[in-house]
Amino acid sequence: MRIKFKPSGIVPKKLSEEKVLDSWSILVENGQGKRMEAYNDFLRFLEESNVPEIDAKLVKVVPGWLKGLFGKEREYLMATTERLKDYKTYVCARDYGMSCNLISL
Repeated sequence: MRIKFKPSGIVPKKLSEEKVLDSWSILVENGQGKRMEAYNDFLRFLEESNVPEIDAKLVKVVPGWLKGLFGKEREYLMATTERLKDYKTYVCARDYGMSCNLISL
């Protein structure tokens, strides 16, 4: 599965517009610079799990309107499936010192 990039010029999505049912985060030691590797591992897991009709793309997300106003946005991998259109999984991987912080919403 290849990651699709959202076309430029589209306004980033606000997380406050989504209802979060569950979330988790983990800090991966010595994971700095391995963001795309984490995304690809996640996609590989979905493929190996035989999730039907999965679609994934990188999207820009703002945590809320105030932070969005100041230009704060983050890149998330958004995964959806045709059978559950209303449910989306957002995964963010970002450097945190020498580690990689993985967040799922």
